[in-house]
Amino acid sequence: MSQNEMDEMDEKRHAEGLADPPADLASAVRVCLAPLKSGHAFDGAVEYVLHGTGPEVLDVLGDSRSAGWADMVSRDGAWSDDRVAAVAALQPGWSTEAADAARLVVYGHAPAEVLARFGRPTG
Repeated sequence: MSQNEMDEMDEKRHAEGLADPPADLASAVRVCLAPLKSGHAFDGAVEYVLHGTGPEVLDVLGDSRSAGWADMVSRDGAWSDDRVAAVAALQPGWSTEAADAARLVVYGHAPAEVLARFGRPTG
């Protein structure tokens, strides 16, 4: 994406009144993985992505995929109104737009090892 396209996206986001993306990587990861709060895998997934600890959370995420919550974490996930509302109830201010903005922060600022781990729960 060119700088001009990114600037246009920022202008559009501000015009629509959307919040700025999270300022730091840890916050961005938490926003991206917020749908996992519904499946009780959130804390483990955040620690795994940021620090590589607790890889057993991937087994829990495998079970969560069958319930559909983990699919919401991926960019192409299913975003029914009921599920968006459920995540927003657990993470006030959360929206699909906030998750997309946070994902850009992760992709733009995370070291390679974090990106590799981020791709496992969100892949």
